[in-house]
Amino acid sequence: MRGGRWWWVLVLLVVGWSGMAIGAEPDPEEVRRRMEIYTRDLEAEEATKKAPASKPRPKPEPVSKPAPKSRSKPETAPKPVPKDVKVDKSVGYELYFDGKLVSGPDAAHYTRQQARENCDWNMQSKPHLHIRCVYNGKVLGDREAVKAGENVGYELYFDGKLVSGPDPGPEKRYTRQQAQENCTWNMRDKPHFHIRCVYNGEVLGDREAVKAGENVGYELYFDGKLVSGPDPGPEKRYTRQQARENCDWNMRDKPHLHIRCIYNGEVLGDRPAM
Repeated sequence: MRGGRWWWVLVLLVVGWSGMAIGAEPDPEEVRRRMEIYTRDLEAEEATKKAPASKPRPKPEPVSKPAPKSRSKPETAPKPVPKDVKVDKSVGYELYFDGKLVSGPDAAHYTRQQARENCDWNMQSKPHLHIRCVYNGKVLGDREAVKAGENVGYELYFDGKLVSGPDPGPEKRYTRQQAQENCTWNMRDKPHFHIRCVYNGEVLGDREAVKAGENVGYELYFDGKLVSGPDPGPEKRYTRQQARENCDWNMRDKPHLHIRCIYNGEVLGDRPAM
């Protein structure tokens, strides 16, 4: 309040002079009241001067624009397989009669053992047909059609000489399973002979004679490298059946390797890498 201080001073002087002029003392109550008013106005003026100036309001920040919605690209259609790309059809089991594929699509899921059993059954039951069985690119069996009265039954050769008896006729003739077992037994127990076994024109086994200490026992090769251990001797040596099972297992479970299995000089299996 500008000029307020001097205004009240003048009022007090006038009141004092008025009392002196009329020869009377100033009213102390009036003086005290006016002093309170003066003091109150003076304190209000001082407080107004000390109060900080109000800060200007900050400008509102601009509202950010919403991000544009991303437009996802449409999914591209799968590219067609080029016609010149060759599809490997040598996986699974394939059965041929006289050169014609007769196995169904489910044969692609056969195990090697199932393929072998089916091939054996067809060769035994259909001698009049040319039977060819393939599993994962390896020929399990390939037997020409047998003419009536020609190459019928089981034939066993030692060093090129026929040692099996004459064909006893259909009623007493060996089954293919019996012929295979006999051939396996001879190959296992007579390594010093060249063994050749034939059933209805199909070669069940053909193994050269094994020299003493040479190619004895089971040998397993991966990509041309011998991976089986050294021959443990006759007592702990694999039987031919054990060698066959191990060979089949490796061929089934290791398609990326070239597998070659030999037992007493006989090649049990030789399958290129797939």
